[in-house]
Amino acid sequence: MKSDILLIHGAGDGAYEWTLPRITPIHELYDHYRFHFPRMPKPDAPSYQKWSKQLKEELMHIDDQAILVGHSLGGSVLLKYFSENDESIPDDKYKALFLVSTPFWGENGWDGNEFELRSDFAKHLGMFSNIYILHNEDDDVVPFSHHKIYLDKIAGAVAISFKSGEHLATENLASIVDVVRDLEKKQVGV
Repeated sequence: MKSDILLIHGAGDGAYEWTLPRITPIHELYDHYRFHFPRMPKPDAPSYQKWSKQLKEELMHIDDQAILVGHSLGGSVLLKYFSENDESIPDDKYKALFLVSTPFWGENGWDGNEFELRSDFAKHLGMFSNIYILHNEDDDVVPFSHHKIYLDKIAGAVAISFKSGEHLATENLASIVDVVRDLEKKQVGV
């Protein structure tokens, strides 16, 4: 039986269309995973309320041990949603969470708004067996310093960084494929 990969795109006019051609490396996993890439509501004027409602709907269609990937604001929404709804989600329900070029909202990051995380958010992410933080040093949208903030706050998170690739580089997403394959080997004891 195939497992699921859910990818939540970032914000901005045409964000879904902009992201679509850049995620082709993940297609290598199609033989083993069902791929979900929903169009989030109004990416040019995102609202946490609308995005979290859409995310909740999407989560009803994925299985346990799914892999979740959030790019940019998509990662912010995943973190906020799960850190605020953790009491109803068992530990280690999902195989992995990948945060790709995800902005940190709040102190030392971007000015807080509706996407700001609670101060103890990292204590509420037990539903993820593994958390990976991917960021390009030359990101021209989300400063690389946000990557370091998440690493300081999320114990056990694994950093994957690249010198170049700007906000989302197709070739750098191939690292997600490599990590997923390594997780599969560990799961079957290879």
